[in-house]
Amino acid sequence: MQAYRRELPLSSKELDITANVYSWIRTHDLWLYEEYYLQGNQRVRQFFSPHTFTPLIERWLALQHTL
Repeated sequence: MQAYRRELPLSSKELDITANVYSWIRTHDLWLYEEYYLQGNQRVRQFFSPHTFTPLIERWLALQHTL
């Protein structure tokens, strides 16, 4: 984390906001489904997870307390 903040100094609040916005974008992104179902791109099939979807924000909330 210290190396990251040397390159792009963000406060904890700014980092939290950024993680929330990025999580929202990734959760609502349809790129994978458009590629697979509409474009017939079989190469993206590997990105479909057989596990339950966990939004990035949930992973961030668990991680941010360790920083």
